Amino acid sequence: SHGRIFSRSGNHERVEKILGKTFFNLSKGHGEGGLVPSLVLLDRFYDQKNSTKAIIYFIDAWVMYSRKWNEKNTFLSDEKIVLPALINCLDYKVESGVVGNYFKSKLSSGYLNLLPDTSAINNSQLNVSDTSALRKRIESLYLEKYDDKVFDHYADYLRKFNEKAAKKGIKVIYIIPSTLLDDKRGEKRLISLLKLWQNKGICSFYDYSQAITDPHLYYDHDHLNSEGIVTFTSRYLVPILRASGI
Repeated sequence: SHGRIFSRSGNHERVEKILGKTFFNLSKGHGEGGLVPSLVLLDRFYDQKNSTKAIIYFIDAWVMYSRKWNEKNTFLSDEKIVLPALINCLDYKVESGVVGNYFKSKLSSGYLNLLPDTSAINNSQLNVSDTSALRKRIESLYLEKYDDKVFDHYADYLRKFNEKAAKKGIKVIYIIPSTLLDDKRGEKRLISLLKLWQNKGICSFYDYSQAITDPHLYYDHDHLNSEGIVTFTSRYLVPILRASGI
């Protein structure tokens, strides 16, 4: 969802205007974000013979430690049924319940009445006095104990993602997104891995987890509002793309 907000509420057009470039957003939200969902959708992007100069991946540490955000994630509920997507699901060993939900969801009123987000701007601002919301958000993300074997499993998926992008001549840029969450569990291993890959020339990496601290630029504790997106794009994304020669 930290990538999705760059397209919601009219932000897609704002970001493209600031960057002077077009982009395609594969991010998802409402509990559908995760490593495996992102990779399945990216493979679908490749399957359709699309191309890009770079992939910017807004990555969070918590997606590296739980099957809930990956193989158990029912992220296809709003996607139309196509055979290549099913094959991609098999490649990443998503659970049978996810595939079943893929079909079942097409009979729901939510899918049949699905419409694009037409809101023009998100001016909502964080209520900093609601400290219980912060605790609930953290608890909703970190669902399982940290297990190095689980991390290594998803790190291997990321390695394959890097290799596939390299073969296609695509630059990979990892960004830890800016939030106001004060829980950094799992970030140390992720940062260490991404720095290692950056030193080897495999990718670029930027830790912007604490880049924006003004609560008025957020609509909740870990999602920027439209003003926040404009600020982040101008202050950070523009220099990143310039440094990458994109």
